[in-house]
Amino acid sequence: VRRGYKNRIIYWYWNPVVACINPRKIDRKFCEIWSFDPKDCENYKMKYNTTYYLSSIKPQKRNIKFDVFFVGQDKGRYKLLQNLKIEMIKQNLTVDFHITKDKTSTAKGEYTNKISYDEVLQRIEESRSILDIVQNQQSGQTLRAMEALFFSKKLITNNLSIMKMEFYHSNNIFLIGVDKIESLKAFLLAPYHKINQEVIQKYDFNQWIKRF
Repeated sequence: VRRGYKNRIIYWYWNPVVACINPRKIDRKFCEIWSFDPKDCENYKMKYNTTYYLSSIKPQKRNIKFDVFFVGQDKGRYKLLQNLKIEMIKQNLTVDFHITKDKTSTAKGEYTNKISYDEVLQRIEESRSILDIVQNQQSGQTLRAMEALFFSKKLITNNLSIMKMEFYHSNNIFLIGVDKIESLKAFLLAPYHKINQEVIQKYDFNQWIKRF
């Protein structure tokens, strides 16, 4: 910490503690510890602030090419992702999966190279839904949940804590392990429930920063 600095220093976790430095190793005399994850806040006595997105990123209108889009590192999720992909194809859904290798990757399979965020945005715009698979014990909302919210896309997720969020609606969010997987196609074809703009703007960066 710079000597003589008198303003607030905030250390905000945008990943679960298991993937970062343990908060107990950070000297709280010099900075405030915050997290996007309610469970981590409870377990490590951190302050809570939601995740965020940038409303300045405006969706472009593009023709729908895929029913489900996924992008992300393996993180030990490969088998689950492949099983979901098989089920989706079985339901005659079109999928666009981009799984990149990391230190957990042991399977020989369908890995791809990383793509730019501009390309991620394009593929979101060309898809009906975004697939979001969180790490074990994670309760904070991910970037994928924010993208779905700001782009008015449907979300397929295993993060059951999303049911507590004010933007949750069963027409828009499919819960893996709760909703019947056989109903996935019907879910994707059902109308999207429009979310109040005030709720969406709560997660914009400009509102998020004011909550610290």
